[in-house]
Amino acid sequence: QDAVATLSNVSLTDNVVANPIGVPGAGLVFNAFVPAAGSVTLRAANVTAASIAAFSATFRLTGLGYT
Repeated sequence: QDAVATLSNVSLTDNVVANPIGVPGAGLVFNAFVPAAGSVTLRAANVTAASIAAFSATFRLTGLGYT
C-alpha cells in the first residue's frame, strides 16, 4: 500500500527518512523514496497473514539532499 506526500525540497537523487510518530502496527515494513521532484512515496508491506491498517500512524518525512 502506498501513500504519497508533497515535500517541495526533495529531488530524485535525495534520500528520504520516514519515522512514525507513535507505534505503527506490528508486522509492517515501510520504505520511502522520491519518485519525482517534490514528491515522496511511503510504501507499506504487510509481512503477516493478518489484515493491518498500514497508515494508522502519522509519519515524519525528512529529505536528505546530496550535491
